[in-house]
Amino acid sequence: MKDIEPVTDGERWILMSSKMDRLSDVMERFADSLEKLEETKIKDHEERITKIEHRVSEIDGMIKFVGGLAVVLGIISILIAIGK
Repeated sequence: MKDIEPVTDGERWILMSSKMDRLSDVMERFADSLEKLEETKIKDHEERITKIEHRVSEIDGMIKFVGGLAVVLGIISILIAIGK
């Protein structure tokens, strides 16, 4: 079946209007797809990154604690050595 070409301005306007409606529908479906993608895939990655950042922060804190403990034990051992 061959499409009939619009002849008058009114027919062109109707044709353009229907094409814009279809384009609007396609864009809406695309936006819905992106939203679904964000809710599923991207959200999972964000949660994983947050967990990793939390673990790295805990490890940094532990390293600082161990370093501080080593300094305190060093000072204590020096004081014991001087006292003898």
